[in-house]
Amino acid sequence: MHSSPMPESRPPTPGSGARIEGSGWPDSEVRCGYLRALLTFTLLWGCALTGFIALVNPYGISPGSPTIARFNSFKPLRSNIDRLIKPIEVWRDQPRTVFLGSSRIHQAINPAMLDGTRFAPAYNGAVPACTVALNEKYINQYIELDPNLRYVVVELFMLQFWGHYYDDYSVNQGIAQTPKTWRSMLQDGVTLSVGSSALWDSVRTVAFNVAPGDFPAGGYIHPRGYWMWMGSRAGPRDGTGWGKGNVNYFLNEKDQYARDYSLRPDPFAALDRMIANCRKHGVEVYFIITPENPFHGYTFLSTGHWPMVMEWYRRLSHYPNVFSFAEYNPMLTEPISTNMQYWYDGGHFSRKFGDAMLKAFVGERGAAIPANTMVPLTEDNVESVLADRKRNLDTWIGQNQPFVQAFERAKAASGIGKWDGPH
Repeated sequence: MHSSPMPESRPPTPGSGARIEGSGWPDSEVRCGYLRALLTFTLLWGCALTGFIALVNPYGISPGSPTIARFNSFKPLRSNIDRLIKPIEVWRDQPRTVFLGSSRIHQAINPAMLDGTRFAPAYNGAVPACTVALNEKYINQYIELDPNLRYVVVELFMLQFWGHYYDDYSVNQGIAQTPKTWRSMLQDGVTLSVGSSALWDSVRTVAFNVAPGDFPAGGYIHPRGYWMWMGSRAGPRDGTGWGKGNVNYFLNEKDQYARDYSLRPDPFAALDRMIANCRKHGVEVYFIITPENPFHGYTFLSTGHWPMVMEWYRRLSHYPNVFSFAEYNPMLTEPISTNMQYWYDGGHFSRKFGDAMLKAFVGERGAAIPANTMVPLTEDNVESVLADRKRNLDTWIGQNQPFVQAFERAKAASGIGKWDGPH
């Protein structure tokens, strides 16, 4: 007797509805269950991470995020990406006034000083090493992002108009060529809200707040956009160190730029476009010549660049709403000491100086605000302003011979002579 052959055993075909042995469930349903569980877990984990980033708010851009002591009060890491954050905050806060400029404005201008005035609310949109061309890009973007914008205050800093400074910071780095649009702001916002860097920076922010240490770079950026020095650097500075170092600092600076210190046409063209675009959109623009330490003035004179200073002033006098905060007074000429009130270093005036500037800007005067803290610059008064500036510089030179003599010795030893015009 021959037994019938056993049928060949085959594995269930996916999707056939066959049951997996011992489960009582078709294999397709088991697979779908695993997939649903995986997707649910992934979604919940993603929501948890996104929620953690939003709660910590490491860059200060998440709307409605609470500030919790020893958890997220300080945000020391946003300074690394401040250029990306500024447009997001302008869009979120809709300020009426925005300040634009370099690290000098960034460190010294506290917009809260304008609270209660027609300029409020104000925001400090300055970024370090900013050029006139980049300021123009920011203005164009902020007009698009902020329908409430009525005033922009733009720094005028001499080196932004002269020689290699313009090339080094705008053309070679490509910063000023980057278009600033709604789309770029949204892209940056998404990246800063859900990216892996945001997660890691959230962890680091919590760690810093739990066990505070030294702030990176000595401070952090306030929610209204300006730099806040912390610890020992928040108060008066010991200027004796940078006072001695000014000789080499300024000498090296002049050596770098002396070969092309002519005024460039590009920044002036950017000013023209700023004015036209602001007028088109009903925004009033103010230009402010920021304080220059007298050390700068002397080195311009010594290296033969004083005619360029005069030409710069004369050309700016043709523009509307130009105000100089660079006139000689006790704040500007503060002597070097261990207790400097008005200067952080030879290139950066302090927030105390900035507070006085803002008070003068809204019309306040008093013993702590010299009468020439803010001087309008016009075609009618430019020559008298220049004459006062040169006369006061000569007085300062007579009172600061140790620096003058040290600079001249170092200049002679380096072989740098007087500038003989554009090359």
